[in-house]
Amino acid sequence: MPNDRPRPPRSQSSSGRTDRSERRPTRGRDADDRRPVRGRDSDDRRPARGRDSDDRRPARGRDSDERRPARPALTAAEQKSREVYARTGGRRTEGTGAPTARPVRKKVEWVDEGAVKKTARKAVQRGAAPRSRSQGDNRGENRVPGIPRSDRPLPSDISRDVEKGVGVRQSQSTTERLQKAIDAFEYERYEDAARLLQVLSRQLPGMALVHEMAGLCAYRQAKWRTAVNELEATRVLDPSRTTVLPVLADAYRALRRWSKVNHIWSEIKDLSPHPSVLAEGRIVAAGALSDQGKLAEAVRLFDSVLNVPKRVQDYHLRQWYMAADLHDRSGNIVEARRLFARVMQYDAEFVDVADRLSHLGPVR
Repeated sequence: MPNDRPRPPRSQSSSGRTDRSERRPTRGRDADDRRPVRGRDSDDRRPARGRDSDDRRPARGRDSDERRPARPALTAAEQKSREVYARTGGRRTEGTGAPTARPVRKKVEWVDEGAVKKTARKAVQRGAAPRSRSQGDNRGENRVPGIPRSDRPLPSDISRDVEKGVGVRQSQSTTERLQKAIDAFEYERYEDAARLLQVLSRQLPGMALVHEMAGLCAYRQAKWRTAVNELEATRVLDPSRTTVLPVLADAYRALRRWSKVNHIWSEIKDLSPHPSVLAEGRIVAAGALSDQGKLAEAVRLFDSVLNVPKRVQDYHLRQWYMAADLHDRSGNIVEARRLFARVMQYDAEFVDVADRLSHLGPVR
């Protein structure tokens, strides 16, 4: 149905645009219509969401009576600090607060590259050359009786035990692994040897040689419990390997298991092994007694071995040195000086005998 009511004319500006001051009614409503918006009463004066009508809270972070003072003017020291900061870029020294100096470039020193290359080439050649005993090859010093040499083929009885343990097909690879373990042990690479021996102990659980080497590697790495387990297994598999007894006793000594040390020392004396094994057992037993504070008993263990034999061996020097040390600790300086002097007479570079003797003074 057409609307017969005439529309009021739009007021336009001189540019032809509609005047913004014009208040046109909403479509479908008269200009004089003052009805409230749908859903609200005409007197509805609801406050903003989340606040009461009388809420006069100040802005967040400020009190109602807060009157922030104006920022004070910079002091002379602060002004100087800002000038220094702007000039140096903020570089400071630790603790002083003063600006650091700019880094000074080091003077480049030119080196003749040809001479450097020549020196490096000689070093590589020395490293690749075979080492002799005089150049520091310590294989012979680290050999243990009963363990084959790495520079020679394995004895036939050990090869037969390997073949019997793993079979013909795996005997060659197992033999090579065993030779590598022996070589690492002789060169004091105990961690490498232990890794190889761990595999070999699973392949050859009944071979005493493998357990002995594993026990010695653990002993020289101060892994006392592992050393005790492996060396005890060696005793069970091959009782003839008496060289492990002093080492086993010393591992028990490190664990402070004195009864075990005494038992093994008694076993060594009953077996009457090689004099070197007997001497090592005596040294360990005396050390265990001294650890317990029984110095007098430890000294008495050496009463029968202080005579000078026709041929002095290394184990004689070890016993005399140990006896001298016990006398020194117990207060018998005269006997300690005499025994240290005897050791130095046969080997002036034995351990630290020269320092010990100089500390005690000359023999009177």
